[in-house]
Amino acid sequence: MVEADQRSEGGVNIVKELGRLTQLRTLAIRDLRREDRVTLCSSIEKLNNLCRLGVMSTKEDEILDLQSLSLVPRFLQQLYLKGRLEKFPHWIPSLYGFFSLILGWSKLRDDPLQSLEELPNLAMLVLDQAYEGEGLCFKAAGFQRLKDLRLSKLKVLRWVRVEKGAMPHLETLGERAKHCNDNLQAGLKDEGEGLPPVDLKHLG
Repeated sequence: MVEADQRSEGGVNIVKELGRLTQLRTLAIRDLRREDRVTLCSSIEKLNNLCRLGVMSTKEDEILDLQSLSLVPRFLQQLYLKGRLEKFPHWIPSLYGFFSLILGWSKLRDDPLQSLEELPNLAMLVLDQAYEGEGLCFKAAGFQRLKDLRLSKLKVLRWVRVEKGAMPHLETLGERAKHCNDNLQAGLKDEGEGLPPVDLKHLG
């Protein structure tokens, strides 16, 4: 785990130095400050072998802006973002090889599913206090590889709609019930031929 405000022995910002670690495969950085966002994106673009990336802001309401990231590591498979997102990162839908996405504190106002539904290898999706809309819609034929879906602290969420052909391989549906809207369970609508048998887990 790297702290964004750390300095190297020469006094250089560690976020800038990360770009030199071109063989790095796993990177987890916390306490990312506003002034370091562009520098971090520039460093990430140089990490061609990166497979796992985690970025956490300093606090819950701190904006985590990674929109300046234009060249995404081609081997990236797992992504964890914890911080408020004003916009869904435009580069995530291009990550055809990655299989795990965890979003925390994001508080997105627009349904993020439309940006994720066509990712061919996405197997795990966690939305933890990540969405402030009333509904989520899993559209027909979307999320063909998704096996593990977890919803947590989505206090405004009232309904989840699953259209025919969506999530055909879902195995686990996790809901942190005490932190979600009380009406969510009743608002789960399966409009297809029925979801596959799933292991329903309450997470808290």
